[in-house]
Amino acid sequence: MGGSKLKIKNFQSTQEIRLMSLEADRDNNITIKIGLPENYYSEAATIYTEAFYEKSKRLFGSQEKMKCWFKKSFNPELAIVALANDRLVGVAGMACNDRRFLKLSLPVCIEEFGFLPGLLKYLLSEIGSEIVGLHRYDRGQLLLETVAVASNMRGMGVGTLLIEKVCNYAKQNSLNSVRLQVVDNNPKARKLYDRLGFEQTKIDRNPLLKKIIGVGAISTMVKQV
Repeated sequence: MGGSKLKIKNFQSTQEIRLMSLEADRDNNITIKIGLPENYYSEAATIYTEAFYEKSKRLFGSQEKMKCWFKKSFNPELAIVALANDRLVGVAGMACNDRRFLKLSLPVCIEEFGFLPGLLKYLLSEIGSEIVGLHRYDRGQLLLETVAVASNMRGMGVGTLLIEKVCNYAKQNSLNSVRLQVVDNNPKARKLYDRLGFEQTKIDRNPLLKKIIGVGAISTMVKQV
């Protein structure tokens, strides 16, 4: 079976890994890089909207509003991205020490949705983040805040490679573990995290979760690095 070369690049070294079974894109070079350049913001917003709109439409309303919010909320330094021939195909967002990839901002919410609706959406999002622990930063731990892969690249190993790079990034920065959250209606993601060595440490069942993001439970999973 043919394969594509995946180049993992960071500030210190370059390592080549052969990515097998990338059937739909086997002739393309996939590159993993740290950081989200500004010229990819629009593509990143589209990928995130495709990935998360169904879970978040109660909060954002339209897809266009969601895209606009994402474009104004990225913290590029806390991203690891996957590129195929200079086309963005995946993004992993991280958080550590009170710094998050998705910088929720009240002014942006008000700008996009108006004063009262924007204030309400901001408060609901903050409540949801608090419930699932996105505001908790354990010492020595990196939070894998989000992972999103372009719809035409899903199931081809891009998400796995992004998560592995996040774990390597944590280790290189002297952190001892990576934490993430997974919702109960996403069994494929849960299976992937299990396979990559993440272990469930907590499960949150809160009635507000159903009202805010439409899920019944969220599991916290941790991997030692």
